[in-house]
Amino acid sequence: MDKNNEPILISCVMAVNKDDGFLDEAINSILAQSFSDFEFIIVANNCDDIFFNRLIEYERRDLRIRVYRTSIPQLPYNLNFGIDKSNGKYIARMDADDISEKNRFEEQVRYLQANPEVVVLGTNFERINDKGMTIPSNYIFYKNYLDIKRNMKLKCCICHPTVMLKKEVFLKTGGYAYGFTAEDYDLWLRMLDQGAIIHNHPMKLLKYRTHLNSVTNNKSNLKRNIAYTTSLLYRKFVETKDSRYLLGMFIAGGWGIRLVRFRAWLLRFFRSIGSKN
Repeated sequence: MDKNNEPILISCVMAVNKDDGFLDEAINSILAQSFSDFEFIIVANNCDDIFFNRLIEYERRDLRIRVYRTSIPQLPYNLNFGIDKSNGKYIARMDADDISEKNRFEEQVRYLQANPEVVVLGTNFERINDKGMTIPSNYIFYKNYLDIKRNMKLKCCICHPTVMLKKEVFLKTGGYAYGFTAEDYDLWLRMLDQGAIIHNHPMKLLKYRTHLNSVTNNKSNLKRNIAYTTSLLYRKFVETKDSRYLLGMFIAGGWGIRLVRFRAWLLRFFRSIGSKN
């Protein structure tokens, strides 16, 4: 049987257009998984021939890898494209600068099979820098469905590259909406609206890298992400009249931090006046 049509349990999908210095480590962390029943779909988007040929070399060395090429730079489009080419029951996400722990797929499959009602399964994660060193984080981790559903109105509670989800439900939901950023947040909100159960695995099964060239660390992308996220939450507020979405808008736009700082400044100001009197 042709490898492109073999039944498989997991399709890992990664979209990439350049190497920021971490690609080999990211790819090798998938190929080294303790769970073996998977295919690895890499979508090379809007890249040059040199980079594409490098990915083809990976495909030649490992039969689990399938490389496709598109000329469109948008991440949501390329993720949808890769998932459309997939054969797996479950879709696992991966980014080109992160590191999956060796037992990631094994633990996620075990959890999903033990909890068949779960549609989307993220995991806990460790934040690292470009040197691979752990970065302190104040990220609030939510594990169960009710906590995730409640707090998803305020912020995205799922780390996208940790996710494993059921392909069938993904397709019924309509896939990723086209846009440059927050495509995952939009998808989780739509899935929750349709009754999907979302959990986070408590184990840290991915090392999530933050570096100067990462999409989330780029100032222009950050501004675009804030604009898209706030508009997404405002749309949800208009649809549902749930005021928590408005609070989420303030948090996404950084207004929550500004209000805290302004309050602290006012307290210092009035204390200084009181001390003079």
